[in-house]
Amino acid sequence: GLDRLRVAAIAAALHGIAARRAADPDKLAPAGWRNVHYADQQLVYKLGDSEIQIGYRPTGDGFTFAIGGKPTPVTRYGVDGDRVWFVEHGGHRRQARVTSAGDRIYVLSEGALLALAEQPRFPDPTAQTVAGALTAPMPGKVVKVLVEPGQAVAAGSPLLVLEAMKMEHTVRAADAGTVRAVHVAVGDQVDADRLLAVVTA
Repeated sequence: GLDRLRVAAIAAALHGIAARRAADPDKLAPAGWRNVHYADQQLVYKLGDSEIQIGYRPTGDGFTFAIGGKPTPVTRYGVDGDRVWFVEHGGHRRQARVTSAGDRIYVLSEGALLALAEQPRFPDPTAQTVAGALTAPMPGKVVKVLVEPGQAVAAGSPLLVLEAMKMEHTVRAADAGTVRAVHVAVGDQVDADRLLAVVTA
């Protein structure tokens, strides 16, 4: 039913958040953080022919998830390998096992196995509001990454190279500063306005 689907979607989202944090422990901002405080992070999962859209934002030690416009506060949660548990507002503890293969996420929860397909994340319209954010001027493929986090750069320094429509486009630092984060790797396909790197003074 809908409740089982909601639990599975939240478990999949928490598993994904933990995986992204583990892959990028030096990220300055916690998962879900936005300095535009009202903009939820968005995830979209597909189950068969239906799409489940989830918004989430960090609240206290947990997150508030919005599924179909209905908020579900999660006050505490834990991810240990494929085991995910979370406590909903009101004290209901939910448990699931989550494994992923490619873009498929398999969630075993309350006796049912659901196969969700995570849809590509939307270009992030709030990316430009991050201080020092450099975004993709057009859709393309990352062919060179010339800097790494912690590196000092001068204004105009080349940071990375995108290939779009058979032409190379160099993304340069707007101002002198330090590279705080690089969000892409060589070979990545990026959408216009995708956050590529952050350089701050």
